[in-house]
Amino acid sequence: FVALMNQKAVSLGMDQTHFANASGVEDPTQLSTARDIAAMSCELLKHEKVKSYTTIWMDQIRGGKTEVVNTNRLARFYDGCTGLKTSFTEATKHCISASAARNGISFVAVSLESDSADSNFSAARSLLDYGFANYTIAVPEFDTSQILPLKVTGGIKTETLPVCDPVDGVVVPVGREKDIEVELVQSEEI
Repeated sequence: FVALMNQKAVSLGMDQTHFANASGVEDPTQLSTARDIAAMSCELLKHEKVKSYTTIWMDQIRGGKTEVVNTNRLARFYDGCTGLKTSFTEATKHCISASAARNGISFVAVSLESDSADSNFSAARSLLDYGFANYTIAVPEFDTSQILPLKVTGGIKTETLPVCDPVDGVVVPVGREKDIEVELVQSEEI
């Protein structure tokens, strides 16, 4: 299983990560970076089922005999928190990969080697706050009248009008939403 974890890490571009075990138990050969953890977190967050677990603050299992509490305090106290994972070892201290979504934009914040749980959550909260305060989603306006018919070679019709998928939103600094330009590049024939 660990070999598969390392293969997946490579496929995600996590070139500074090596897993030695699946549990996170300290091992001197197991290492990663904030960037790599963020990449892994973004991949995990593509799966809605993950968020259904990582956003739970408290739950009961075994017929109510056992109470489970999420170690990620942001799940309870941060608006829009979608997860994700905390950890602590003597070697790495307090670490977190935190995620949140508001108004159609999502961010992941990674804090490593914090001296205390409080400073760990504070760092993640500050990073997420910075993202929400300084970035937004902008949907570029696109004038579909610019799309011209294409000549069709060897087809039943001699020309066709291309159809464009809706333009996705892009992340931009707050206040720069109108600075986005859309350029149409179109072949003359197909």
